Amino acid sequence: MRKALLSFFGTGLAPAGGTFTSAVVCALVLLLPHPLTPVVLLAFGCALTLALAPRSAGDPRWITTDEVAGQSLVVVVVQRFDWTWLLAAFLLFRALDIAKPQPVRAAERLPNPFGVLADDIAAGAVAAALLLLLRWRMST
Repeated sequence: MRKALLSFFGTGLAPAGGTFTSAVVCALVLLLPHPLTPVVLLAFGCALTLALAPRSAGDPRWITTDEVAGQSLVVVVVQRFDWTWLLAAFLLFRALDIAKPQPVRAAERLPNPFGVLADDIAAGAVAAALLLLLRWRMST
């Protein structure tokens, strides 16, 4: 049961599990377009990662509840539920999560399970800030 939950019901076990899980999160937001959908996913991802992620060093690739949290954070902050903004949120979050520029890399160094979650939250926060900047720039 623990592995099923941490892999977000098996999505993390797929090839490129983090990317697949992030895509599933975006699909859920499109299919369930309620403002609370990404909030619930964010809380779910954070709670499960902190409660169930291993305390030992490392971030196993199959654990993707942290991607659920990070991807959901972008959507919660940007508050856009159409496919163009979700695609931008998905691409930007995945790029930042994979490349791990600062401050994302620094967040990863926190002790587990905080480090497992923190780098994805940082990637989500940076992606959200960039998308908010883009939205503001488009409105001026």
